[in-house]
Amino acid sequence: MKSIEYDRLIADRQRRSIQAVMQKKRLSVLPWAESAGMSEGAVRNFLSGLSGSITTVNAQKLADRAGVPISELLCGVNEAIKPFAGYITNGAIIHRETSEPTQQERSMLMGAEYSAQAEIFRIRTTPPSVDEGALIVFDGKITDNFDRYIGKQVLVKVKGGEELVKLLYRGSETGKYNLQAYGMTGDNSPLKENVELEWCALLRQIVLPS
Repeated sequence: MKSIEYDRLIADRQRRSIQAVMQKKRLSVLPWAESAGMSEGAVRNFLSGLSGSITTVNAQKLADRAGVPISELLCGVNEAIKPFAGYITNGAIIHRETSEPTQQERSMLMGAEYSAQAEIFRIRTTPPSVDEGALIVFDGKITDNFDRYIGKQVLVKVKGGEELVKLLYRGSETGKYNLQAYGMTGDNSPLKENVELEWCALLRQIVLPS
């Protein structure tokens, strides 16, 4: 049942993505289908849910005629995915290294919701941890009013220092913050007290391997 439900969710996401492309490109089903060498009925059946899937070959034809990548056609703009921003290692330390997502990672992100300003990181630990293979999505950075994220998991840039994933709390000094580990990637480091932050980004979602 899990497999059937997963397939249904993917098909529903693909339908929404195709409809978004049609709206964006102002496409009508009949001329678009015919230009791709497909029948109008085949496209309409998929969009209405009467058929459960669309082949990669037909999706590529439709994408070519619409002038968009197949990833955007089937998975939405989030899946026309910008490169990953880096990876997170032992101690919840950020390492920036731009790279493209694999096909499996694109599938993992299929149900994720995030803004254009978001950043995505892989978890990469030695030895592999229980989080290995997961993806972490952070919202766009803010450079002031950090108090809005008190008590939440965040990615922070310590002033003049490294980027870390921590729990954020107010420090005892005005304008400074305490950073607490919460066990991610084996991070059991001691509390960092009264540090200044350059920026902060809220942890929006952890996407586990399917």
